[in-house]
Amino acid sequence: MVESVSFGARFQKLPGKITAKKMEEAFKVKNPWGEGMLEGKPGDSLVTNLLNGEQYPIGPKALADKYEHVSGDVFQTRMDKPVYIEADLPKGDKIVSREGVEKTNVNGIQAMEAIDAEGKPYAIPGDYFLKAYKAVDEEGRKILEALKALLPKAE
Repeated sequence: MVESVSFGARFQKLPGKITAKKMEEAFKVKNPWGEGMLEGKPGDSLVTNLLNGEQYPIGPKALADKYEHVSGDVFQTRMDKPVYIEADLPKGDKIVSREGVEKTNVNGIQAMEAIDAEGKPYAIPGDYFLKAYKAVDEEGRKILEALKALLPKAE
């Protein structure tokens, strides 16, 4: 059982693009930040995030709620329904999340711990977080500065 938590800092998802391929059969993809595999059901789509290349399954309703069709298999984040999340730097080296146990640091990249709509925690890679979210309050701005200091410097 994943415990419900809450953070004070809020962030808004910035516009982003994905590809989504509807799958006819059940499928699995490696969880890049956790252990094991993420599973998709027949009719779910396999999403590839065009910002960081990560893949994950998404159901038809979630795809329609979060993304709008652009062309072909390309979708973009719906901005008519802004997505807000709560997030913070994790307190330990693992997060017990909706996907299982996730690491908070992979190959030197610090993760953020975020909260889904049901109050369940999950990890977001820090380098991706900086590109995909903006702070909407002062606490969020402080957390982003702390995250930047923890990430490897770009060359």
